[in-house]
Amino acid sequence: MGKDLIIAGDALEQGIGVMTPERWSELQEQPLEIGELKEKQDVSKAFTTEYFTSN
Repeated sequence: MGKDLIIAGDALEQGIGVMTPERWSELQEQPLEIGELKEKQDVSKAFTTEYFTSN
């Protein structure tokens, strides 16, 4: 069961640990909805793919 939680969604196509701007935006919505984050942030500043190599 645990493997199903890790290897799902974007990880199926792009590998474990992959993060996309779309996923960061989705994650940002959760604390916004409960009031822990007061305003939207520029998610492009939250991560980089600079160190990834293409397969």
